[in-house]
Amino acid sequence: MLIIFFCSCLPKTKKKGEILPLLKYCDEFQIVYYTKDTFLYKTIDTSAIKFFSEFISGENENVHDTCEPTGQFTFKNKGQEILKAEITTINIKDSISCEYVTYYINSKRIRQKMTYRIGMLIDQIYWQKVDTKGNPISSEADTSKFKYESYKNNR
Repeated sequence: MLIIFFCSCLPKTKKKGEILPLLKYCDEFQIVYYTKDTFLYKTIDTSAIKFFSEFISGENENVHDTCEPTGQFTFKNKGQEILKAEITTINIKDSISCEYVTYYINSKRIRQKMTYRIGMLIDQIYWQKVDTKGNPISSEADTSKFKYESYKNNR
């Protein structure tokens, strides 16, 4: 009986692919890119939202990099912000790769390294929206219509 009680009090770890409870009802996802001209990628595509939500683990990783943020994730439900996370992809001054995400849950700062897949998708969305000098491309390239399913199927 004592063993069962002890085991039930241990912290539950998040299984791979499991969405944090606060993100389960997310119906909108945004990425703000801090470039020469800041711009926004926004989607309501449930596959893309699930993909980015599954990445947020809530588990702090040992990340020592101190690069400046290059963008921001925002998870929303019915227009209300659920979670905001600063993303850091590269230190422009030193050309150092600093791929991690920083966010707060219950006033606790959590930092975790970006996965290769998340980094590649962020880059793909970015390069569909700006030219090589960091200037926004004309409105013809509307990344709000980017569909994760078509990206996933073409890998």
